[in-house]
Amino acid sequence: MRKAYLAGTWVESGKSQDVLNPYSGEVVDRVAQCTPVEINQALDAAVASLEETRRLEPYQRADALWFVVNRIQERHEEFSRLLSRENGKTLAESRL
Repeated sequence: MRKAYLAGTWVESGKSQDVLNPYSGEVVDRVAQCTPVEINQALDAAVASLEETRRLEPYQRADALWFVVNRIQERHEEFSRLLSRENGKTLAESRL
C-alpha cells in the first residue's frame, strides 16, 4: 500500500500501481492510485491554497518559489536519474 499526499497530509490509498521503465519494463517504483474522491480532495486543497497565495505580497510568493527552485537544484542529479529510469530517456536528456 502506498500513501498519497493530499491536502497537506499523507494518506493511505486503497490501490497502487507500478511505474515501469518503458525501455526495459523494469518496475521503477509503486505509486498510490487515488480514488476520484481523493483527487477531488487534492483539487479542493489546491484551490484553497491558491486563494491564500493570492493574498501574499509578490516578494513573499517569489521567496516561496525560490525556496522550491533551490530544493530542486540540490536534488537535480537524483531527479535526473529517476526521470531517466521512469521515462526510458538517456541520462543526458534527463539532465537538461
